[in-house]
Amino acid sequence: MEISVDVGKAPGRPCVGQGHINWLLVDWARRREHIVRLKGGDPGVFGRLGEEIDAVRSAGIAFEVIPGVTAATAAAARLGISLTERGSASMLVFATGTDQTGHHPATLDWDVLARVEGTLAFYMPVGALDSITASLTSLGRDPREPAILVEQAGVDGERVIAGRLGDIAEEARAAGLAAPAVLITGPRVALASVPLSVRRVLAGTAT
Repeated sequence: MEISVDVGKAPGRPCVGQGHINWLLVDWARRREHIVRLKGGDPGVFGRLGEEIDAVRSAGIAFEVIPGVTAATAAAARLGISLTERGSASMLVFATGTDQTGHHPATLDWDVLARVEGTLAFYMPVGALDSITASLTSLGRDPREPAILVEQAGVDGERVIAGRLGDIAEEARAAGLAAPAVLITGPRVALASVPLSVRRVLAGTAT
């Protein structure tokens, strides 16, 4: 008999703490021959993979990690964006849009991010879009640079909000953007196969 335990996290709703998730992994693994910890995206990118490995390894439990596709690469591929390109985007940076308290990540080196000649991808940016874009543009990143937000990347209800770095936060508010979402900005974003407006994509068909 298959049994599932929902430990998904979402802003604004009660969720299972990471410590309890670690305990569940160990507890279920001791009681079953095989268990699966299924996560969206790739567990090694802002997915707390290290904490969960530490928990099961400390308990002496054998495990295998099967990689997934992380949100930024999935979103970019669906929109026809190459995150890197010879001569125009030789660097790709994945950064968090919020810290562990859910606020603007002040510990990031915003000066370096503003000067990156390549693509920036921010995970969990929804609650800090204004501060993210203001930090980048105030330190010299071009506010006219193409930027795109992808909500619910790769699943039903996926939405794309495209604009410029200087106004993408306002566009997101007008569209009622909600988490989870990823923000991608950089020279390659201009080649996305969506117009600079809001579109909804369901089952691979744009309407």
